[in-house]
Amino acid sequence: MKTASDEELMSAYAGGNTAAFDELFARHGQKVYNLFLRALGNAATASDLTQETFLRVVTARERYEPARTFSSWLYTIAMNLLRDQIRRRKRQGATEDLSTVDSELSHAAPDEENAERLAAVQKAVQCLPAEQREVILLAKYQALSYAEIAGVLGISETAAKQRAYRALKTLRECMAREWTHSRGKS
Repeated sequence: MKTASDEELMSAYAGGNTAAFDELFARHGQKVYNLFLRALGNAATASDLTQETFLRVVTARERYEPARTFSSWLYTIAMNLLRDQIRRRKRQGATEDLSTVDSELSHAAPDEENAERLAAVQKAVQCLPAEQREVILLAKYQALSYAEIAGVLGISETAAKQRAYRALKTLRECMAREWTHSRGKS
């Protein structure tokens, strides 16, 4: 099982091999959890959405198309759940809670300055428009290619690259302002 591709594992799982699902979860569970944690800043919600993502993999296993990469299919499911969660939060008037992100994402910050930078990056990512934030989360944190991101989001590869470029430009500007502002307070 360890040497099989994700697509082979998913096909085996669709055929009834539950050990194949266990291997897929072992390979991708933490990555999906980190995606939700980075996007939402709440460990409990990230855990719930990770479980929901893999529950949907279970219920849709017969509809999986082996010609499509498993990771693209998985992240399509995850991003749809993420969008739904963000819409629910907006309707409920909730704000993003970033207080748990640092402790969840970095086991130990080497020093105070790096911890401040990590917090600033997380805050800046949250401020990006949704379409830019999605691309950054998938490209930088999940290491998907632009072609895979295009498939997940249902956009062209060029559009994925443009969104990433705009997002990185916006992040640089926000980080520069935030860093200057926070350094001015000390």
